[in-house]
Amino acid sequence: MFLLNHVKKRTLWIFGFLIFFASFENVLFSLFMKMTLDVAENGKLEQIPIIIVSLLASFTTVSAFGYLAGKSKNHVICEFNSSVKNKMYKGILETYSEHINPSSLLSKFTGDSKMIEQKFVQPILLIFQSICIFILSLTLSVTYDLTMTLIFILCSLAPALISVLFKKKLIESSARWSSANENYVKYLKEILMGRKTIRIYNLEKTISQHHDEMNAQTETAQKKMNNVSALVSSLVSAIGMISFFIPIIIGTIQVIRGNLSIGTLLGLLQISNTILSPLMSVIEQMNNISQAKPLIENIKKLNLNIVNHDGRDTEEFTPLSKYEIRISSFSANRNGLPLFTPVDIIIEEGEKVLIAGESGVGKSTVLNIIQGLHNDYTGSVRFADLEVRDLSYETISQSIGLIQQEPFIFDDTIENNIRLWEEFTQDELDRIINEVSLNSIIHSNGKDFSVGEDGKNISGGQKQRIEIARMLIRNKRILLLDEITSALDQKTAENIRQLLFSLPLTVIEVAHNYNSERYDKIICLARESEQMVSMEA
Repeated sequence: MFLLNHVKKRTLWIFGFLIFFASFENVLFSLFMKMTLDVAENGKLEQIPIIIVSLLASFTTVSAFGYLAGKSKNHVICEFNSSVKNKMYKGILETYSEHINPSSLLSKFTGDSKMIEQKFVQPILLIFQSICIFILSLTLSVTYDLTMTLIFILCSLAPALISVLFKKKLIESSARWSSANENYVKYLKEILMGRKTIRIYNLEKTISQHHDEMNAQTETAQKKMNNVSALVSSLVSAIGMISFFIPIIIGTIQVIRGNLSIGTLLGLLQISNTILSPLMSVIEQMNNISQAKPLIENIKKLNLNIVNHDGRDTEEFTPLSKYEIRISSFSANRNGLPLFTPVDIIIEEGEKVLIAGESGVGKSTVLNIIQGLHNDYTGSVRFADLEVRDLSYETISQSIGLIQQEPFIFDDTIENNIRLWEEFTQDELDRIINEVSLNSIIHSNGKDFSVGEDGKNISGGQKQRIEIARMLIRNKRILLLDEITSALDQKTAENIRQLLFSLPLTVIEVAHNYNSERYDKIICLARESEQMVSMEA
């Protein structure tokens, strides 16, 4: 069960215990009403003080249980939300795919998780409370009159038919709203990121019209979902009221015939509310749970990345003993088809290697395979006789680092951007900062200088130096460079390359503009019938 995966059983047992005793409130109300009417009918005034003392003690105790049950309910929701968001966050971090849109993940992390709380967790807790009230009320009602109790139960089941008839439509409307909301969030993100382009082309009016259409579609989808829910609630309410009055009419006839006392009838009338109402509440909450099912499935799929990421065992850690890369009969695939003809090559430790080829041939994909981010390939890619697809991510990340064209920089200090929430000594940081020539900017601006959102306060070359520092302080032995200088000016690009190629590490670079004399080997990727060639520089 989804709830049990995120809330401790002990927490749920405590809630169940407290809510059970808190549910005695309506039962006690009916019981004391009947007792009071019986005293009035029998004329025994000496029983009034006993009723008053019992009433005060009973309702004080039940109110205390109600308060504790409310606190316990809040604890269940807190524990559930914390667990779901933690696992979703880990799932997002484990998810790597160029085809997954960040706005889609953001929508699931915020809107979907909140809706699951409202449409799944709270309804389940209310259902349990309603069941407790129903059982207690039914028990008391049977002690009053079994026949009338059965009549109340049969009439109470009528609203369930509406829920069954509209269940599928509720699920479909919820799924349509979730999809529309996800598209709307994606659209808003693109608009916010493209504001400069919109201004350059004077597209404000056009974009506003497009936004109004997208917004209308999203709100319409939500309105339709709410309309279906409102229709079901209205029908359930109408049939419930009719079902409520039928037993009253039958009970009145029994009183007239002398088969039922007035005190018992009034007790049944009072307790009947807590027989019918809990059942109606259960039906209503089941409708809410049905709306949450598509959202729960989305989160379950996201959480699968924590357990199984491309079939790798994320707990296994096998340190690499050597850093030679042996590639045999290798070709990367896309949609099940090879991007280039198979290749055989050995990259020795410390060599500087270039991967060249026309756009789209799969150069960056080769780097992603070596880094363990892409698992669709034929042939063999081995480190120290270990196949890359069989290595854990911890093993790969301990030894191999991928430097991208635009490394992501957090809105923090330079030192914290190098640390990335891991602990390093100040001596280690100072040594690396000096090695990658970032000491000047720190001396000029101070250690507390913030680089800004996505590094807006520093240059492209300084961003690359931060990324290189991240690799060096973690003792990466193989560096993968993916077009890292394409967005830099010629002088900065030359300085970055000099820094990287002076390191005693294996460097494998994808680049369009390059000096072939720098490299020990150049690998040229070619399509289809053309051959993949490797040559020593």
